[in-house]
Amino acid sequence: MNPVLESIELASGSTLAGFYRSGHRAFMEHRWGERVLVRAAVRLHCANWDAAGYIKDASLSGAFVHTRLQIPTWTHIELNLSGTRVAAFVVRVTAEGFGIEWCEFGPPAVRELLAR
Repeated sequence: MNPVLESIELASGSTLAGFYRSGHRAFMEHRWGERVLVRAAVRLHCANWDAAGYIKDASLSGAFVHTRLQIPTWTHIELNLSGTRVAAFVVRVTAEGFGIEWCEFGPPAVRELLAR
């Protein structure tokens, strides 16, 4: 299991990884910032694939990535945003792309994007 999921402790005392392993699939997404409409091209990286997409909207806690790529929730990905790799987890999948949460709250490359 991913060390980031192992490090996130829930109010119940278990970790997010333990919650996921126990069979729970529903998880409420929490946004810690206002979503801002943007259009920023990104390259998506995960395991053995690389794909194109663009960020449709973003906040300090996450974003929506428009892409044809369909991957499962909880997949760890990296986005190349303005020459910087930013780590995230897929938290929601739609026909248009997927919602992500940054592994680090308000990564510098995202703060720069939001300041434009």
